Parts: sequence; structure tokens; C-alpha cells
Amino acid sequence: MGAASNHVDAIEGYKWDVFISYRRREPVRSWVHEHFYKRLYEWLPEKMVREPTIFIDEQIETGAPWRDELRNALQTSRFLVAVWSPSYFRSAWCTAEWHTMLAREKQLALGAHTTPKGLIYPIVFDSKELFPATAATIQYRDFSPWNINFSGFEATEHYGHFIREIQQVAMELGALILQAPSWDPAWPVEMPSPDSIQSVSLPRLR
Repeated sequence: MGAASNHVDAIEGYKWDVFISYRRREPVRSWVHEHFYKRLYEWLPEKMVREPTIFIDEQIETGAPWRDELRNALQTSRFLVAVWSPSYFRSAWCTAEWHTMLAREKQLALGAHTTPKGLIYPIVFDSKELFPATAATIQYRDFSPWNINFSGFEATEHYGHFIREIQQVAMELGALILQAPSWDPAWPVEMPSPDSIQSVSLPRLR
């Protein structure tokens, strides 16, 4: 699978339409890479009038300053697709990515009566009853019935339902991307402190 285009929007400064935020450990990691991202990459272009750009951490080249790369990708992304699981909210990296978009929403005063209503598109991977109260107020799409992370998932009867859900996500994201606010270089980006990530797995590089 080829990486998404690195074309920079010369007017707004955006580089990515979607930033995929997820806990980089099993079982979430393999599900995101082998199923969710793979199928979203296929279907999002079919729901838009132009080619979309999707950032996922595997696009960071080996040897690149990954902390700077993640910061730049987050700052130049229109929307955050956050794959939520209980371990997501225990990760310094994941919560920093989430809080970055929450801060941007607050700065833009986005809410129920604005377009778009928000910049975070949550995907529930598992156990939403264990999420913090701050997440409970955000509308999400529940993928927990299809959170199977082994390769044989594609051969099961459930995969067709999974694809239908991906198509719905792609359609909604395609519409949201067109509503993204103008880019602002002053938007804050939260990065975890070195002390907070000592026991956190770093992004896997390829």
C-alpha cells in the first residue's frame, strides 16, 4: 500500500485530511493497520471529489525525528480519527494527540451549533464503559462488534458488516473534511514530557 500524498495545501497550510490516533500496542495496533486503516484508505477516496491524505505513524521514515514528525503531522491535520480503547486514555502520546484537537476545538469555539461541530471523530474499539467522563460527551462510532485483530477476520461473515461501517465512516469524514476551518499556524500542539513517556511504547517505525 502506498503512502498518502505529501502535497501541502498552499493556502491553508494543511498537509493531512485525517490523523489516525491509536494505542500502539496489541490488540489495537494490528487491527488498525491490517483492517481499519487499510479499508479506510480504500474507501475514503471514493467518497470525495479529490484524493484525501491520511496520516498514520508508519509513514514516518526510519531515522527521522519522530517526535517532530508527529508534531508537524498533528498540527497540519484537519481531523483526528481517534481509535478509543481503555488503554488509549492511559497513553501519554494518545492523550496528547486528543487534547491537541480538544484545544483547537475550544480555540475555534466549535460546538453543537457550529459547522463542523468538532474536529475529533472517535472510533470505539472496546469497553466504552471504562472511558473517562470527558470522552462520554463526544459522539462516537462503535466498532467493538468488529474488533477482531487476526488476519482471518476478512474471511468471516462479519467482515461485510465491518466494510459497511467503514463506508459510512468514509462518507461522514468526506463531508467533514470539506467543512474544515482555515488553518492557523498558532494552533497549540501538546506533546508529552519525556518523564511521562518513559514506560510508553514509542511509535513503530518502518
